[in-house]
Amino acid sequence: MIATGIAVIAWLGFYLWYLLTFNHLVAIRNTVNQAWAHVDVELQRRYDLIGNLVEVVKAYARHEGETLLQTTRARSTNTGINVHDANQSTPRDAVLIGNIMLLVERYPDLKANEQFRTLQKALIDTEDRIATRRNAYNECVSRYEIYRTTVPSLLIAWAGQFNPVEFFDAQDETAQAVRVMLS
Repeated sequence: MIATGIAVIAWLGFYLWYLLTFNHLVAIRNTVNQAWAHVDVELQRRYDLIGNLVEVVKAYARHEGETLLQTTRARSTNTGINVHDANQSTPRDAVLIGNIMLLVERYPDLKANEQFRTLQKALIDTEDRIATRRNAYNECVSRYEIYRTTVPSLLIAWAGQFNPVEFFDAQDETAQAVRVMLS
């Protein structure tokens, strides 16, 4: 009777250990999957955000360049102007000057460099976020692989077909840093 009781307790202990180890492996594997989902979100954010930011900066730089060109032209055509020439100016010139004055009132401090700084900050922030998520993912993979490949949980990992997971090494084309071409 005592031997049967000891066998039952040993069997229950083994079964409890098996269930706890199996559940722990499942939890770690799910954490790895969740960490990868975070990396994927950041990569998608980079893909979506950076292209749009570059286009905004390009458009702003073009706009500023055109405004500067129009202002320079207006100034150069008005040097040495006299009353007679002023009376002869076309309505188009008046509209152009009005547009330039409106732009100057709206944007009194046109500086594309601020937009470039914003783009640079966004690039750095995005790459830092990806690096943080990649490190978190690799830490989860490391914990999973250690637990999966050490005794005694190795037996449960083998029986439960817990497959190995690869570390994120950023060799894939989509994971490489985005090249920004502003010209």
